[in-house]
Amino acid sequence: MITKIYDKNPAAYAPFPETPDVRRTSRAVLLDEEGRMAVMFIAAKGYHKLPGGGLEEGEDHTSGLARELKEETGCRADVLKHVHTVEEYRAKGGFLQISQGYIAKVVGAKGATAFDAGEVRDDFVLLWLDPKDVLERLEAEATTHDYSHYFVNSRERAILKAALAELDSGL
Repeated sequence: MITKIYDKNPAAYAPFPETPDVRRTSRAVLLDEEGRMAVMFIAAKGYHKLPGGGLEEGEDHTSGLARELKEETGCRADVLKHVHTVEEYRAKGGFLQISQGYIAKVVGAKGATAFDAGEVRDDFVLLWLDPKDVLERLEAEATTHDYSHYFVNSRERAILKAALAELDSGL
């Protein structure tokens, strides 16, 4: 399944380019042995997001995701299943972000996070919560006037809903 997200007010920006820059990312619903999921709280901006991020040169989606999960959660992970694709058509900035959503589980002991400078600046906090609680938090944050957060929140809700449906059906 694919979710496509477009600007709420396309007239406010230049038309979306015919050949946009493309950013490829991977995100995960990462579950621990107790069934809690990792979620990043961006304290400086007041919202939640799934762990994951952009792929580096030469990485495929699962290896990039494994790297991002280790950095953001301190955990090694077994990537179990692809559950959703989200395409974000961001006219402001003129780029297309394509995110692959996965279900993953923690392997071994949880370690320390290794946030990058931007994540430290934005005061990232790792939380382990019940997945349905995470969805409730994302739903509560859905009404936003912030351009970037609108895309982040829409993307995260789509991936988490797909993962929950998969988990409910007995992954």
